[in-house]
Amino acid sequence: MQAVSAQLGYQVEEATLTVYRDGVVAVALEVAMEGELASIRLPLLGTPEAILVLDEEGSPIDFTVEDGWLKIYLFGASNLKVYYQTQDLTSKRGTLWTLSFVSPWKTRILLPSDAYVTDVNVLPEGFTASEQNLLVEMPPGEVELSYVLEPTVVMPPSGGFPKLYLYVGAILSAAITLSAILWFRRRRKRTAPPAVNLEELLRGREHLRPDDRELLGFLVESGGQAFEAEIRSHFRLPKTTVWRMIKRLEREGLVEVSKVGGQNLVKIRAGETGVPEGS
Repeated sequence: MQAVSAQLGYQVEEATLTVYRDGVVAVALEVAMEGELASIRLPLLGTPEAILVLDEEGSPIDFTVEDGWLKIYLFGASNLKVYYQTQDLTSKRGTLWTLSFVSPWKTRILLPSDAYVTDVNVLPEGFTASEQNLLVEMPPGEVELSYVLEPTVVMPPSGGFPKLYLYVGAILSAAITLSAILWFRRRRKRTAPPAVNLEELLRGREHLRPDDRELLGFLVESGGQAFEAEIRSHFRLPKTTVWRMIKRLEREGLVEVSKVGGQNLVKIRAGETGVPEGS
């Protein structure tokens, strides 16, 4: 997709999305011209607010917004910096945030330092943690990244682990989580899903709650199994709510939970027909 920019006469050298705790996203682009142009058109990520375009000397440049595109009048400028904010890229359900967008360029996503990534649709190109942010580097294309914001942990003045260990641990934890989820997704695509009939599963279990039925339906659509993180991302529900749903289905004998790469894998029990004994 990077070729799209080249065809339009420019190259986006860096695209950074800074995600704030309230869900507002600040977009910053560094753009280099390829040849002498009167104007260029940049695709916008979301509905922009407070747009600012500067040339290489830091002077403001004129622009207009046209149907999801930012048209910039160059007046001889060869390098640009584009800034704007948008509230369209994030959504929240309970404590779970989801950042979603489609970008023709590689993007650098800066999450709050206490963010914990629970799911992402493609393998990131890199993770870096600092005291201010968690940096996630994503390839071009569709991005859907789910995360929660954890309470800040204050270390005691004496003893305990240095902060550096906490940051390294956060990176390793996120990397292991995402690697396990993405590996399993690729493996699941190569494996024919088991023949599971939702109507058979629900027969004789009219007492099941509607949300538990929806969870079973999601498992059936996912080939009979899914990670807990995938379930949370799909339903946009907090971890405690999803875990209670899983435990109710486990008590019914419909699902079982196992560990894969340190993550909870929820799957419909092998041989389960959905018909309780004696019915």
